[in-house]
Amino acid sequence: MVKTRIKADALPVPRDEEAAMALLAEIGVIDRAIEAEEQRLQDALRKAEEAARPAIQNLRAQIEQKFLALKAYVETNQSTLLAKNRRSVRWPTGVVGFRDTPLATSIARGKADCVVEQLEALGLIDCVTVKKSVDKDAVKKRRDEIEGKIKEVKFTKSTEFYAQAGTATVEHVKRVGKPRVDNANRKGAANAEG
Repeated sequence: MVKTRIKADALPVPRDEEAAMALLAEIGVIDRAIEAEEQRLQDALRKAEEAARPAIQNLRAQIEQKFLALKAYVETNQSTLLAKNRRSVRWPTGVVGFRDTPLATSIARGKADCVVEQLEALGLIDCVTVKKSVDKDAVKKRRDEIEGKIKEVKFTKSTEFYAQAGTATVEHVKRVGKPRVDNANRKGAANAEG
C-alpha cells in the first residue's frame, strides 16, 4: 500500500472562523451518516443471524446424531477396524479413531495458595512461578525518583488536535508532530523551586 502525503497548501483551508465552523458542522453531518450506516449494517447482520440460526442449529443437531452413530459403530468394531494397536483408520471419506488428549492439570478453585505452600514444602520450587512486571502508573507517580536514574524509562507526551461536532458522539483526533520526551515541564518546575 502506497502512502500519499497531502501537502498543507493542497488542503482547502477555511478562510475565516465562520468557514471553519461550517467545516466542523460538515464533519458532524458525515459522522451522523457513518453512525446511521453502521447501525443499518448491525441491524442487517442481526436479522441475517437470527434468520440463519434455526437452520444452523438443525444442521448441528444432524451432525451430532450422525457423529454419535459413527462413534458407536467404531467402538463396536474397534477390534477389526483398529487391529495391531492402531489408533485410527483412514477411509476414502475421512479418518476416524481415538486419541488421548494432552495431560491437563487443574487446581481446586480458591486453593492455589495452599497448593503453592505444599509444593514449596515438598521442595518443588520449580513448580512455582512468580510474575514480576512494571506498574507504569506507579512509575508515573514516582517520576521524580526515577527520571534520569533509569535510562530505559522515558516519560513522553504529545500534542493532539481534536474536533467534535456539536451533536456527534465521535471525536476526531490527530497527533501533532512526534511524541517528545517531557523534560521541559520538569526543568521549569525545578527552576521555579530553586
